Parts: sequence; structure tokens; C-alpha cells
Amino acid sequence: MERRAVLMADNEIEYRLATVDDFDAVYEFTKVHFYQDEPVCRNMFDSAELLMDFFKDVLIKALESNLSALALNKTTGELVGYRIVSVAQRNEEHKSHEKENDENASRALNPGVTVFLEAIGEMKEHMWDYLPADVNKIIRREISCVKHAYQKRGIGKKLVKVFFEDEELKELGFDGIVSETSSIANQTLLGKNGFVPLKEVVYADYVAKDGSKAPKVLDDGTTKLVLNFKRL
Repeated sequence: MERRAVLMADNEIEYRLATVDDFDAVYEFTKVHFYQDEPVCRNMFDSAELLMDFFKDVLIKALESNLSALALNKTTGELVGYRIVSVAQRNEEHKSHEKENDENASRALNPGVTVFLEAIGEMKEHMWDYLPADVNKIIRREISCVKHAYQKRGIGKKLVKVFFEDEELKELGFDGIVSETSSIANQTLLGKNGFVPLKEVVYADYVAKDGSKAPKVLDDGTTKLVLNFKRL
């Protein structure tokens, strides 16, 4: 485990594992950059404040995993990207995703947000039904984002793998990695790095419980939400 905390440097960018002490920086990065750059966020959420109403608890839980990774400018220390992950185990006791889904949807106040929260909530609720029966402990990629000015420099690709050596993760008892992707960029990136789609929700076909519908195509060309899986 000590080796997993070693700083990994790459040109102007350095990578390290995140801790709960990084919450404030991660929160602000999510509020500013994830909101601007993630197509669901900028197409469906009315404000960054609304987005953070739903993501604050996700970030708190994820940072406790000690498996999230940060990309930082080596000179300035600026956070320029991250991979935020949590841990899940089959049959563990946790708050019902269905109940959580209903609570989130009731607060959404926006048809697009309602659709997205219900769709991703259903994926989370039924995730273990889609996964192979012998998969019992997984890492869940919650959010990944690279600041716009630093995109197309290989940082996103690095964040897929950094501190995620398959053998080490298997030694820690993990069977695979799961990711719900809502942008073409991430869907393509994970497809090139060993992930396979287990479930897809096409926005044009999905109707929320209250009848709400989402845009059929987002401004980056994304048409669906995808549950991806990589076996270790």
C-alpha cells in the first residue's frame, strides 16, 4: 500500500492519490470544471449549485476510498483533473438506490435532470444484476474530469490507469471496475482501455416516472448513458 501512495510524475503533470483532506479542492473543481465540461451537467442542470446538491455526498464517500486520483500542475500545484471513485460490495447494506432516486428526482425541478437521475439511479440499483455472478467487490468510477485547458494531453487516459495496477487491485480483493459514462468522450476512452458496455439507456427512449423526457442528443453528440465494466 505504501507504493500506491508514491507520487507519479509525467512532464508538467504529477499524480497522487486523493484523501479526505482534498475535499474542498475537489468540491470546487467539480462545481466549476465538471459542471462546464460534462455534457449532462451543462445541458440538463440549471446551475452548478443544483449539481452540487446531488454530488456533495458522492464526493465525501468517494474520497474515503483512498483510491481516487488527482492530476496536478507540478509548478503551481493547481488541480487540473481527477478520477473520483468509491467502493461497492455485493449484498452490502446501504441506502436503497430506489429511495435515493425518488428523493433526488423530487428535488430536481428540471425534466432533463429528473430523467438523468432516474436513469442513473436505476443503473446503480440494478448494477449487480448486470455484473457477472462471480463479481463481488468493485471499484465504481463516480466522476472523471480534466480541466478544459489541459484536455487532449493524455491526462484523461493516464487517470484511467494511474494507481490502478490490476494485480494490486486483485490483491485488495477487487474483481473489477464499473463506470456509468454520460459523454461520448468517456465512453470512447473506456472502450479503448478494456471496458465493455453492460447496459445502455438511450435518452430518446427514456421517460421518467413523471413523464419527463431528456434531450435526445446532447451538445457533444452523446445519445445515451452507458454502464461499463472492466474485469480485473
